[in-house]
Amino acid sequence: MNAIKHLSIRKKLLVMMTAPFLALLIFAGMAIGERMHDASATATLHDEAEYAVALAAIVHESQKERGMTAGFIGSQGTEFVSELPQQRVVYDKAVEKYEALKQRLPVSDLPTKYSDTLTEIESRMEQRHGIRQQVDQLSISLGEALAFYTGFNSKVLNATSLMRDKAESPALSSAVSAYMNFMLSKERAGIERAVLTATFAQDQFTPASFVKFNKLVEAQDSYLNVFESFASESQLAAYKKATTDSSYKEVQRMRDIAVERGLAGGFGIEAGYWFNTITAKLGQLKQVEDTLAGDLMTMSETALNEARRDEIIEIILLVVVIGITLYISKVIVQGITGPMQQLQNELKQIDSSGEFVISMDTDSRDEVGDMVRSLKGFVGSVRETFTDVGGVVEQIAEGNFSARIQREMRGDTERLKDSVNRSAQQISGVMDDLGSVMAALSRGDFSRKMDPAVPGDFKQVAKSVSATVDSTQEAMSAIRVVMEAMARGDFTRRIDAELQGEFDQLKQNVNLSLTNLEEAFDEISTVALAQAEGNLSKSIVGNYQGALDDLKQALNQSVEQNRTTVQRITESSDEVAENARKVAQGGNALSDRTQQQAAALEQTSASTEELAATVKQNADNADNASQLADVARQNAEEGSEIMKQAQEAMKEMQSSAKAIGEITGLIDSIAFQTNLLALNAAVEAARAGDNGRGFAVVASEVRNLAQKSAESARKINELIGNSVATVEAGSAQVKRSSEQLDQITGNINEVASRVTEISVACNEQAQGISQLTEAIHSMDRNTQKNAEMVDNTLMAVEGLNGLASDLREQMSHFQLEAAGASFSQEAEDSYEEDFEPA
Repeated sequence: MNAIKHLSIRKKLLVMMTAPFLALLIFAGMAIGERMHDASATATLHDEAEYAVALAAIVHESQKERGMTAGFIGSQGTEFVSELPQQRVVYDKAVEKYEALKQRLPVSDLPTKYSDTLTEIESRMEQRHGIRQQVDQLSISLGEALAFYTGFNSKVLNATSLMRDKAESPALSSAVSAYMNFMLSKERAGIERAVLTATFAQDQFTPASFVKFNKLVEAQDSYLNVFESFASESQLAAYKKATTDSSYKEVQRMRDIAVERGLAGGFGIEAGYWFNTITAKLGQLKQVEDTLAGDLMTMSETALNEARRDEIIEIILLVVVIGITLYISKVIVQGITGPMQQLQNELKQIDSSGEFVISMDTDSRDEVGDMVRSLKGFVGSVRETFTDVGGVVEQIAEGNFSARIQREMRGDTERLKDSVNRSAQQISGVMDDLGSVMAALSRGDFSRKMDPAVPGDFKQVAKSVSATVDSTQEAMSAIRVVMEAMARGDFTRRIDAELQGEFDQLKQNVNLSLTNLEEAFDEISTVALAQAEGNLSKSIVGNYQGALDDLKQALNQSVEQNRTTVQRITESSDEVAENARKVAQGGNALSDRTQQQAAALEQTSASTEELAATVKQNADNADNASQLADVARQNAEEGSEIMKQAQEAMKEMQSSAKAIGEITGLIDSIAFQTNLLALNAAVEAARAGDNGRGFAVVASEVRNLAQKSAESARKINELIGNSVATVEAGSAQVKRSSEQLDQITGNINEVASRVTEISVACNEQAQGISQLTEAIHSMDRNTQKNAEMVDNTLMAVEGLNGLASDLREQMSHFQLEAAGASFSQEAEDSYEEDFEPA
């Protein structure tokens, strides 16, 4: 728009005329383009119609071949043996005509969508040779064969439907629709021929073929109804004439038989007869099809000729209209731009010289001439007025508001004079008043206001200045009150005054800052109080920015770290308590077994003492053995039995010693595990820092106890090993004594002669038994010491349990999550029950 504004009148007139001229060209071009498009579409439709006719001929022959193929396969190669090869030759000739059309009218000249469809059709067409070979060999099913021909015909019919896109006129569109629907109906009739040919050849329907037959009949009627709605009277007459052929009635008769007998079969109709009859019907339909195709070709040629004629006529009319328009435009432009050019030169002279003088004369009586004469008088008057007004304005510009216009004027110039004088007077008063207000503001005095008793916009200026002073004073007062409260730590005060503009934005920013600070400090206080009470589940959730957001992130991170630390300590205390409970249970079991072992050793010691007394008695009575042979035999037998008992006791002592060794091994394993547990607890306590110092002391004590238990278990193992060796030696001696007593019992007659040897042996036995008794006493003492050590271990474990309980109680002070992470009373009771001493 700015570019047009700066054009000359001549160019503006040309631009003004250019728009309708361009519109004329555009609309004319659109009309010609539409005609050219119609002509192109009609030409394309004509070409596609030629291809459609050629393809329709192929489809017609394909329908025949499909029907014969169905009869051939349905009869297992007994029917249509000679007819099928002949039909294939006719089919191939139709394909040759199509190839000739391609030479005259290349497929590449057709639209891409149509040419692509023709390419698919040709690809499908080339597959017929392989299908024919399979049909001849009966290696293809009837359904697959029919599907091939039907699929090919469907492709052709789809190509025919593309012609509707090029039919621009209603008549052409109706002709294409009539032709297409008739072709579809004829195709369904061809499929019906193939289905019933195979059915009559087999003399029965399959369930699928019966349903398909009924659908084919319905589809034919539907497409024919559509055809009749689009067909012209002559086309309908041709179709009705075709229906009078006898083949129609005969086909309907055989249809009725097929429907009546249905799946039961037994139609009594030869497949060849049916095929020939419906082929005659299709021949009548082919004549109607040729009529429809001829009408379509004629209508497309006529439409093409009309489109080209209209195109030429519109181009000629456009050229004539453009020539007339250009001539008239030239005359009008010259009549307007000539005087306007002269007047422009005068105005340029005024502009360049600054002198309001017009010397141009014109005798023109039109609007341009009147405008020139009026302009000359106006320029003179304006020149004088500008002189006076310029003088006053120059004085005002120099800061002299007392200058006024004195010369007499009339009309608008008089009013201009009064306006200038009043403006100067009013400006003088307002400037004085404004100066005093600004001076007061510079001193920080908000009490000085402008006089509101001024007229017009000056009053608005006075009100605005006064309002500005008032709003500034009110804003400063409200901000001062809020800032004083915030300095005292009170964040609840807000600016409630009604403010405008930047002051209102400042008010909102201050109030928002106070709100954010108040919310932040409230949340910080809540979280801090919760931590003081041991509740670590609280955190700051408000949305803040800047330093407040940094403070929020730091506090939340601190709470999270504390929560993690307490969680780990709690889990560690639970693990320590559980392991201590297991140690206590093992210790109780060990104590019970140790007491049992001590009792067994006491019994063994008593038996050994009795054995020692008996052997000593045998030694004392060795001198009287000869006189007391019978008594000796009896004593020997009793000694043999006692030796057997002693041997059994030795075996039990040996087993008990081994059991004690296993128990001490268990104690050593428990001590090792407790040592590892204490070491892990010490690591976790070190991670906890100051909060884990007490727990670190407990872990250290537990570790010392574990080490002492391991050392005691080692010593017990050494003692048990020595005891086992002694018991084994005693067992061997008892075994030898038993063998000797057996010999005494078996050789009682030799006892007298060997009394001396018996006495020596008895003394040796007494000495060995004495040593065995001492060893058993030593084992008894060691077992008592082991029992005492187990009791001490139990006491240490109970102390560990108490420390773990105290630690858990201290940790229960902290609440980690909203659902609670501390011990419940029921859990504590269960914990104490598990660690009651046995």
